[in-house]
Amino acid sequence: KKESHSKGKSKTRIEVTDNVHSVQQSSTDNQMAEEENRQLRRILKWSIGIAIGLQFLQQFSGINSVFYYSNPTLMNAGFKSELELWLGNILIAVANFGAVWIPVYLMDKWGRKKLLNYSLIGMVIASVLFSVSLIWSDSSTVNHPYIGYISVACLIFYVISFEVGLGPIPWLMMAEITPSSHRAMIVSVATFFNWVSNLCIAQFANDIVSNAKFFPFAGVCIIGIVATKLFVPETKGKTEMQIQQELIGIGTDNNNNNMKNRSNHYINYRPESPDSSSNSESDIEPEGKYIPTPMGPN
Repeated sequence: KKESHSKGKSKTRIEVTDNVHSVQQSSTDNQMAEEENRQLRRILKWSIGIAIGLQFLQQFSGINSVFYYSNPTLMNAGFKSELELWLGNILIAVANFGAVWIPVYLMDKWGRKKLLNYSLIGMVIASVLFSVSLIWSDSSTVNHPYIGYISVACLIFYVISFEVGLGPIPWLMMAEITPSSHRAMIVSVATFFNWVSNLCIAQFANDIVSNAKFFPFAGVCIIGIVATKLFVPETKGKTEMQIQQELIGIGTDNNNNNMKNRSNHYINYRPESPDSSSNSESDIEPEGKYIPTPMGPN
């Protein structure tokens, strides 16, 4: 009887221990799931915000005012004859086509963010110079015979600067920064806002250039430089999980520390050979390939 009573107590103790362990495990799983959902919401917030912001920036930088209203713009710069207008449009179109190949070569060498900054800086300089040339062209005190050619040179520089970064990079980055599970939705929404912005530029760009020249577009590009510095992550050579970790750290004071603390979300991996099954995990050398592990609390 004593032996039976002892076995009963042991069985009860084991059952109670298992129940406590189950409750603790369930609580830990709930905390991890809640943390993962919080991080996913932050990733989606920043990825859709950056994607839409880049599309707005691309259109409100004023690029389509050059192509939609090239003749009025060139006429304001001093071109009068049909031949001059035709040559001006041809030069701008050729510059636009040739500059497309620059980021093809530099995108994976310099990185997306650096090209985007160079592009915006170049557009600010070109916009200011072109605006000044338009003011000189309208001025009765300045009658330089080469103002029209200076204006075309500024527009060519403006178009080249756009194609170096702000033209192709928003389309690439909005796919790179979005999680694959939500990519179709976010890319569709960002493209919608791109066309809405395009419609606004098509309606009001000519009035803006007539009254304020290209200064408003230069202001938009300056805002873009600051926003790119603060919020746009570099995606060159990074996995989807690494980009997501950068998105989680945007806006935090300890972004660098967060990136180091989150390094445990990746494990170095190399397939084991048949004769190396006895090697410990510390003996396996990393090869740079990462496998994501569940993102739990830091």
